[in-house]
Amino acid sequence: MTTEFLEERLQSLAAAAPDAGRITVRVLAAAPQRRRPVWPRLSLSVVATVVLIALVLYFVPAAGTAFAKVPFASELLQSAGLAAVGDRITSVNSESSSSGYTLKLVGVYADATRTVLLVRSNPPSFPGLRGGPTVLTDQFGRGYQYHGGSADIRDGEETMEFDALAWPDAFTAARVTLHLTSLAPLSLSGTLPEVQGDWTLRATVSVDEARSLEAPAPATLGSADFEFTSVAVTPATIVVDMRERGLSMDDLNRRIADGGKGRPALTIELIDPHGAVIQGMGATAEESNGDWVEIHLLVFREAGPGDYTLRVSYEGAGSFERVIRIP
Repeated sequence: MTTEFLEERLQSLAAAAPDAGRITVRVLAAAPQRRRPVWPRLSLSVVATVVLIALVLYFVPAAGTAFAKVPFASELLQSAGLAAVGDRITSVNSESSSSGYTLKLVGVYADATRTVLLVRSNPPSFPGLRGGPTVLTDQFGRGYQYHGGSADIRDGEETMEFDALAWPDAFTAARVTLHLTSLAPLSLSGTLPEVQGDWTLRATVSVDEARSLEAPAPATLGSADFEFTSVAVTPATIVVDMRERGLSMDDLNRRIADGGKGRPALTIELIDPHGAVIQGMGATAEESNGDWVEIHLLVFREAGPGDYTLRVSYEGAGSFERVIRIP
C-alpha cells in the first residue's frame, strides 16, 4: 500500500496507540481492594469518592476548557485555516524555557480532522529534527504525529499541525502535552544550527466533532468511475472521501508539461457559495484492495452555510461537478 500527494497539503497518518478505554479501566481499577470494617464505612466511602472524582477529572477534563479569541497573527491563522473559527480556539497560557529559548503555548484548536497549536518562541524558532520526532500526547498516553506548520520570524509566532485527537477526546475533551528536545532557530538568513533542550507545554482543549452530510451521486470521468463514500464538516474544515476506479496512481499523479514544473492532470476544486475557489486545499490518495484508489480531500471552511460545488477535472477527459449542501 502506498500513499502519494495529489496536491501539496495534508497527509493523514494513523498513529499506533493503545486503546483509551482499556487504559481508563486499568487506572480506575488500579487501587488495591481492601477489606472494609463496618465502622469506618462512611469515611472510606468518602475517600473512594474523592479518588474517583480525581481520576475522572484527569481523564475527562472538559469542564476545565474555555474558549477565547487569542491574540495571534491573522496571516498565520489564515494559513492554518483558523481565520473563521477564532472563537473556537481554546486560550492557553503554558510556558517552558530551556537553553535560552522560551516557548509559550498561546492557543489550541482541535476538531475531528486535525489538531493545531499556536505557539510563540522567543527568540524565534521552529521544531528541530535532530532531537527526534515532534509528538503530541493526550491524557491516555497516545501520540499524535506532527505534520508541519507556519512561522513568522519577526515575532516568533508559529502554528503546529498534528493528527486529529482520537476517541473519546471529542466527548471528554483532551489534556494534551507537547514535548520538544530540539529547536531550529529562525533568522532572516534562514535556519541556524539546532539547539538542544527540554521544553514541555500542556493544555486542556475541547474537540469539535464532525457532522456528516449526504454524499453526492457517483460520477464518470472518461474511463474512470468516482464514488463518494462520505462528506463531513467541522467548524473549520470540509472533508470529502471518495474512491476512484479506472485511473492508476501514476495516472492520478501525472503532470502536464507547461515549460515550468508542470501542472497536474487531475485537479479537484471546491467552490464556496460566493463562487470563490477555496484555497489551502489538500488531498491524498491511497491504493486499496481491488481496483479502487481512495482519495481523501480536506479544505479549510471559510464561508458559512450554502451550496458548495466540487469540481473534478482530468486532462483530456473533461470534468464533472457535484453540489455539497452545508446547512
